[in-house]
Amino acid sequence: MAFFKDGIGEIPGLFGWEHLVFALVAILMVTLLLYFSLKKKDLNVTKVIRISFWVTFILEVLKIIWNLTLRSDVTFSDWIPLYFCSIFIYASFLAGYFKGRVRAAGLSFLYHGAIIGGIVYFICPNTCMLVHPFLHVLTIHALVYHVVLIYVGLLIVIKKEYIPSVKNAIGYLVLTYIVCILAYITNLILDSNLMLISRDFGTWPLTVLYSTFKGFYPLIVSTIQNVGTFFASLGVYKLIMKINKKNCEE
Repeated sequence: MAFFKDGIGEIPGLFGWEHLVFALVAILMVTLLLYFSLKKKDLNVTKVIRISFWVTFILEVLKIIWNLTLRSDVTFSDWIPLYFCSIFIYASFLAGYFKGRVRAAGLSFLYHGAIIGGIVYFICPNTCMLVHPFLHVLTIHALVYHVVLIYVGLLIVIKKEYIPSVKNAIGYLVLTYIVCILAYITNLILDSNLMLISRDFGTWPLTVLYSTFKGFYPLIVSTIQNVGTFFASLGVYKLIMKINKKNCEE
């Protein structure tokens, strides 16, 4: 079927009506998932995390199979799961099946990395809207995958399974920088661009960073992805808590 191989229609590009529909459907899906989850009084968040791990793991395996069988111009960058949003798979495994500091490191990414990663993707879905038609199996794949990221990240904070704090920075940064180092080494060996840290993707603002920092580009992008996402999401959480406390006192 065309939907699975080449897709139906033309490649839409960014910021058209297809992009708007893509983002609105994502918002609707996240809202419904949270609504039905929070409505359930005996919700087991750990079980949700485990299910999310298997859902995203299977989606990633199917994507790899698609790239290696149906795609003719496949590169290492297209199928090796070493991207920022790919960390969700490893983090959800750690958070779902481990305890202590290891679980805490996994949970930290589910909030600090997954939500921002998911939101940024829907703002600029360059790996689907610039590559595949709107009606394509990998476009739907990207939609479901990144909806899960945002949903789980919001759920664990709303249910207080994870409380954002500066003390969680070490575990988060260890996890994300390990993936960055693995991606960079792989890029050097295979001439790939995993984590988008070896060269820009041809889109703003990566093009600006690449032309400005040149040899320091991998370090700068890694720092923005890792340190930037942690403290930006922590700041948002602190601000929301402060506003909520103020409203409760009035």
